[in-house]
Amino acid sequence: MSIILKDDGELSGYQVVGMPKEGSCLFHSISFLVYGRTDSTCSIRSAIVAYVADHWDEMQVYTCDADGDVYTSAQSYMSDMMKPTTYGSASELMAAGKIYPFTFEVYENGILRGSVPLAMLAKKSV
Repeated sequence: MSIILKDDGELSGYQVVGMPKEGSCLFHSISFLVYGRTDSTCSIRSAIVAYVADHWDEMQVYTCDADGDVYTSAQSYMSDMMKPTTYGSASELMAAGKIYPFTFEVYENGILRGSVPLAMLAKKSV
């Protein structure tokens, strides 16, 4: 079932597409967006986790383990995040925004809670 989301009472034109609910929903969603199917979830997860680990100094502060704490090392992050039941969080969404040519928006109960625009991520402060 898909529904049209509303943003400020206006139809947004987006549709909700159900994804499996076993911890990889972010990665399933990106696979569906990129390829039109969810069978590339593992490679999507691998690319995103590798990006975060490769940019650890920049990305560590955005990581979040199951207890809500920041991961202490890239190695522990990678070990945990490569499990198919580990949820993606802000760091993975930010990495996806760097890797894939999309702006990602997060909705909860039909309400926009946040977005990761490409322009924001591409800028670096000097």
